[in-house]
Parts: sequence; structure tokens; C-alpha cells
Amino acid sequence: MINKACPMLAIVAEEGKARSEEGRRAIKEYMKPFKERKVKDIILGCTHYPIYDPIIRQELGYEVNLINTGKTVANYLRGLYRKEDMEFIGSEKIFLSKHTEEFRNIAKTILNEDVKILEK
Repeated sequence: MINKACPMLAIVAEEGKARSEEGRRAIKEYMKPFKERKVKDIILGCTHYPIYDPIIRQELGYEVNLINTGKTVANYLRGLYRKEDMEFIGSEKIFLSKHTEEFRNIAKTILNEDVKILEK
């Protein structure tokens, strides 16, 4: 098992540069131990990491199972709602401790959609 902290990936993603040369260099560096051992399953343990999915696959150059923890949790919760016969309304609300335009830009990059921020 390899446990690898990748702190630059969140920063680069939040700057909207995940697919830039800077993002590719970070992936190349962080993927070295995985590539050397030809790791077949990698858990993407941060909400920012799925944005790098195609770059990781390209860098590794072999078939890899990238486990998106956000999707895994969402699918689990969906199943739980169904099991408990609870109603799920298909909308989301995002709560912030501090409203900033920067968050809107990050959300646009990561979620690939415009996020409406309601002021209180």
C-alpha cells in the first residue's frame, strides 16, 4: 500500500490550472511511486483529485482503477435514501462560511457549472 500526500494538486486545481503544464508536472511527480510499482487501484482521497483523472491515466500509461471517493459516497447515500424510502429532491445547496467570488470560480472549474451564491 502506498499513501501519498499531494498538496499541490488542490492548490493547482483551485487556481484553474489542473490541465496546465503546472498540473501535468505535479501529476508526473506525484505518480512516480504508483507508476514504478504499477499500482492498479488508486483511491482519489480528495474532492479535487477527480479533475486530474485523464492526466493521471495518461501519465501512468497503463490500465488503472481510479476510485472517486465523492462518487462512492454519493452512490452510498443514494442507496441509503432508497432503502429507507426517503424522498430525494434533485437540487443542492452549498453553504459557505465566507462568500467569495473565488469560490464561484473554483466551483466552475471543479463542478463544471455556474454556482449561484445567495446572499443573506
